[in-house]
Amino acid sequence: MCRSYSSISIPLTGMGAGRTFTVGLYAGIPNTVMVDGLSRREAAKRFGVHQNTISKMLQFSVPPGYRRRERPASNKLGPYMAWIDKVLEDDKSVHAKQRHTAHRIFERLRDEEGFSCGYTTVRLFRPFFPHGENIESKPG
Repeated sequence: MCRSYSSISIPLTGMGAGRTFTVGLYAGIPNTVMVDGLSRREAAKRFGVHQNTISKMLQFSVPPGYRRRERPASNKLGPYMAWIDKVLEDDKSVHAKQRHTAHRIFERLRDEEGFSCGYTTVRLFRPFFPHGENIESKPG
């Protein structure tokens, strides 16, 4: 059985946050502004959306989804993030086989820095390391 999706949720801030726009509206607003020559201000009035929303719709042909502005704060890893960033920065100058894995970073945090949390805390934080550095867990 096929489902038909007739609306797209666009993340917004301020009033109207989380409002859902139909696909037709998301396609119609840029068409009205760019082809018909209607100003952004007039389009905002006509469609009942904020001018910033109009700008976002003109900037992206497809809704961009949620965009994180900064790395989320980790309650447990927060005090150690500067140390982890330094280790990963130093790893850029060594051979790929010599770089730290998540497990090795965990071991060094525990032994050298007195980290008292579990390995999973470090491993799950991996996606937020800069540039997706390779700190996968050891195989096997």
